[in-house]
Amino acid sequence: SKLDNIERYVQSLSMTIDNFRDFYKPSKEKRLVTINDSIKQALDIVETSMHTKSISITKEYNSTIELELFTHELMQVILNLLKNSQDNFEEKMTEEPAIGVITNDIKNGISVEISDNGGGIPEDIQDKIFDPYFSTKTEKNGTGLGLYMSKLIVEEHHNGKLICQNTNNGVRFTIEIYI
Repeated sequence: SKLDNIERYVQSLSMTIDNFRDFYKPSKEKRLVTINDSIKQALDIVETSMHTKSISITKEYNSTIELELFTHELMQVILNLLKNSQDNFEEKMTEEPAIGVITNDIKNGISVEISDNGGGIPEDIQDKIFDPYFSTKTEKNGTGLGLYMSKLIVEEHHNGKLICQNTNNGVRFTIEIYI
């Protein structure tokens, strides 16, 4: 089982390299899928390590609309948001860390909410989190490109929006992709 997880992780890393190499190539192809497929791919990669670190993940797949998506790019966005929550939990030593993932159909497309109970984002940096090279992590642990690239993928490649809001006990990122 652990070897299977390692193999999936290595394949994912290889795919990540290919995705970033192809990021600006005009020959990319969209696939007709539900957003749930990209989320499930991302969770396949990180769910075991999150459970090992006692991070609970709840999933609620309510979206049924199929859209033409760059599935690997969206998987990278989901992975980035999940890993940011995990890093934040470790940094803040969050007790009973939890992540929620909810997909819904909305008026003109779909939405994905990824929320956590990690304390949220300080107000004084909220307007900077999508800036390139902005990071709250140490230099060896972060480049400051994850949220910037995520916003670019959602907004420029998928005609959508990536929104961040603090909640009572954490943060919620909402991805909206329009038909």
